[in-house]
Amino acid sequence: MTMKRPLRFVLAMSTALAFGQPALADVGDAGAYLAARQAGAEGDYRNAALYYIKALVADPDNPVLMEGAVTAQIGLGEFQAASAVARRMVQLNLKSQAAYVVSLAEKLHRKAYDEAIADIAAGNSIGSLIDGLVTAWAELGAGQMSEALAGFDTLATAQGLQAFGLYHKALALASVGDFEGADDVLAGRAGGTVK
Repeated sequence: MTMKRPLRFVLAMSTALAFGQPALADVGDAGAYLAARQAGAEGDYRNAALYYIKALVADPDNPVLMEGAVTAQIGLGEFQAASAVARRMVQLNLKSQAAYVVSLAEKLHRKAYDEAIADIAAGNSIGSLIDGLVTAWAELGAGQMSEALAGFDTLATAQGLQAFGLYHKALALASVGDFEGADDVLAGRAGGTVK
């Protein structure tokens, strides 16, 4: 038994509304948008990205479509492909963790550590844990070992994150050749334990 087109449309709309998704009137190419959402729900990020880009052609400044396109590209690991849309989101001053992830990845790939640190300090946040971790590693990349170690120590003082912060501190020490210091951290001789 097949559903008639109006019934399928009503079901699609009610599903979208039930899950807090925008109404079809909010997107330029409803067919491409729905195809993108379906592909994303099935884990088919390649087609999701293609359909989101198609929908963006009809409505280029739509934040929902931009977020979907960037998220699908992240799902594919295609940060380069996501960067143009992410940059546009930042230009439009849209708050988007997905856009910040892409922007940050781009800066770190270029080894623009100071820019990455400045972006996080300016409030372009992915989340406090990741912000702290990326800032500490970016400090290390920028040659600021003292600041990097202080950042890892700060992470280690957060409730439930002591082992996590200390582990990354040990990795940072080992990355610059201080294997004894890394061993002291991992063995618990440098304050706190990594368990």
